[in-house]
Amino acid sequence: MPSDIDAELRQKIAQLAEYRRRIAQLASGEGLLLPPEVVGLLERMRALGISERRVRLERDSWILLRALDPRSIPRRVREKHADLDDPGTRRLYLACDQSVDWDPDDPRVDRLIDDLDAWETARRRDGDRAEFLELVSARISETSPAWQRVIEALAHRAERRRAAGREG
Repeated sequence: MPSDIDAELRQKIAQLAEYRRRIAQLASGEGLLLPPEVVGLLERMRALGISERRVRLERDSWILLRALDPRSIPRRVREKHADLDDPGTRRLYLACDQSVDWDPDDPRVDRLIDDLDAWETARRRDGDRAEFLELVSARISETSPAWQRVIEALAHRAERRRAAGREG
């Protein structure tokens, strides 16, 4: 009999934990507004240690993308997972997340700009994807002076490369 009571209690505890998980999803709004593959991606970001602030900004960008170009979501989810699978890209992603709170004159911002520029140049992002990255970056830079500097520096470098390409 005690084992029956224990089993029943374990079942109730598991059921309550599931209710709690569902309520948390509803409270965040992710499950209501985004497809399951995006919600899974956001959960993966949390598991990697990306801040909740960054995850919320990312979520908001996915909501906007869903409104603007819903057909692109499966492809973009695959691309994001591929980025997070790559250790170097994941390291950069975490550094970007941490840099939001840095002073714009912090020397780490210069190193981050160099690393991001090299990463972006090596990957030669297509224009469509670059627009999505710009959307996410713009949302972050609204809240971070360090990221305002990062975005301006990267835009300046990209423009210099385009100008050099037109001249060459």
